[in-house]
Amino acid sequence: MRRRHRSEDRGMALVVAVSYASVLGLMAAAFIGLLHQTHAQLVRNEWNQQALHLAEAGVAQAVANLRMDPAYTGEDGIEIGEGRVDIRVDAVEPGRVYAVYAVGALRNGDVVYRRRACRVELVIAPDGGVRTAAWSEEKP
Repeated sequence: MRRRHRSEDRGMALVVAVSYASVLGLMAAAFIGLLHQTHAQLVRNEWNQQALHLAEAGVAQAVANLRMDPAYTGEDGIEIGEGRVDIRVDAVEPGRVYAVYAVGALRNGDVVYRRRACRVELVIAPDGGVRTAAWSEEKP
């Protein structure tokens, strides 16, 4: 009778071991899936930040150009690293208040995969100092 009991125990141990292995495999697969999703989200966030920084660089370029030429209206296609910036400047009060719209586009060759824009209202003092009156981030 004891032999029969031992063989049943051995069979049960195999079932338990396979069950544990299956549960561990499912947990590992879920964890890997979660890591993949998290990594993809981090990459998308990084791309968005880079495109926004490009747009902010466009605003800085506009400020520099407005200090030299109050009639500056912007420009398209400024290449910065892997990105491109388009700038539009509207004079709200010529010589004093300007609305700057800059679009930063992160790209790989000719393929644009992220765009961010910012709209900034600038006040330029007679001494050349610049103050930001309003700033907003937009999706172009």
